[in-house]
Amino acid sequence: MGAIEARVLAELFRRGAPVPRPLAFDGVWLLQVAVQGQRLSQALARATPLSGEALLETALDALERCHQASMAADLARRVPPAPDAGFLLPGLAAVGKAF
Repeated sequence: MGAIEARVLAELFRRGAPVPRPLAFDGVWLLQVAVQGQRLSQALARATPLSGEALLETALDALERCHQASMAADLARRVPPAPDAGFLLPGLAAVGKAF
């Protein structure tokens, strides 16, 4: 993880976003608090349609909180744009089709 990612994680955490608490960054390695519990992908794989919908609502709420923290920190202006992530789109489309 690079310096930009470490700074963004720290800024989001400071603003109350639901992200792991960063502990240290030495320029190469980022040490963060371990996130306990089941991964969302694992929970969704075992979910019923009703429980899956509730899980997704919770996940979307967390993403919205991250977005709000990002906006409050003005990260869109302060952080350089990511490289083209078009290569991710086919995989993301496949995930969407699973529901």
